[in-house]
Amino acid sequence: MFNCDTVILKQGSPSCGKGKTQGGEDERKLFQGDGVTTSLLKQNGINVFSEEDLENSELFTKLKNG
Repeated sequence: MFNCDTVILKQGSPSCGKGKTQGGEDERKLFQGDGVTTSLLKQNGINVFSEEDLENSELFTKLKNG
């Protein structure tokens, strides 16, 4: 709909987590793996980044420092 090819999603979210997500019935735990939305976006060829990816990237450092 928006023709985007890249998204930045919140790490740890059950739907948006990339590489680690929260879940569990009795208590919240971190699990390895992608959230539902992240998986769907990746399957459709969209690049997915988390805020942690940006914080650790050269691009973020350059943008932050001007």
